[in-house]
Amino acid sequence: MKQLLNWWWYRKYSSSPACSAAAHQSDIYNWFFDAIPTAVIASGDVGYYKHRKWYDNVLAIYEYARPEGTSRVSYNVLTTNSSVNRFEKVMGIEGWMALSEDPEWQEVRDERSVATSSHWHDQKCVDEIVRLTPSEELLSIEYKIHLTLDKTVHQPHLENFFGAIRTRVPLNCPAAIGHRTTVSVLKINEAVTAHERLTFKPDDFVV
Repeated sequence: MKQLLNWWWYRKYSSSPACSAAAHQSDIYNWFFDAIPTAVIASGDVGYYKHRKWYDNVLAIYEYARPEGTSRVSYNVLTTNSSVNRFEKVMGIEGWMALSEDPEWQEVRDERSVATSSHWHDQKCVDEIVRLTPSEELLSIEYKIHLTLDKTVHQPHLENFFGAIRTRVPLNCPAAIGHRTTVSVLKINEAVTAHERLTFKPDDFVV
């Protein structure tokens, strides 16, 4: 019964909590960069749940080869603490953006001067601009994302899935995209076991 209730943690039933949780993030990485990863390095172990078989903490770094140079993504899963909840943060030379199902974690920051930051508002990315005084945070502008979800978090995915079956509407996530995501995340387990940086081949992502 213990294994039935906690199937996620056993290798014969699951690809690991780290990979399952990473699937959502990896899909975003590939979509954001419009690319597939070229390498991954990861570290993890069973640090707390000694009787379980999969790692309960993992830190992974993906590499993406882009025209501007190599971009890196860090992915961290902690199953023994919920301090930082669930979110993605994208950081660039002109600002950063945090995305989360939790509205308290949704945030966009433009690190340039106020005079050059109006493009966020002009492009309809945000509804409201909150200007902070230098005493609060130097040259930092906070934006509230205007999109809200009035459904449960998985409902849009289910609606699209059943819609594809009933009326042949296109899938938001075609099987080929799902395959790329799966290849990306399963490499995490290999990297943790190997204790080294592993590379991807383009053929790995071909169905």
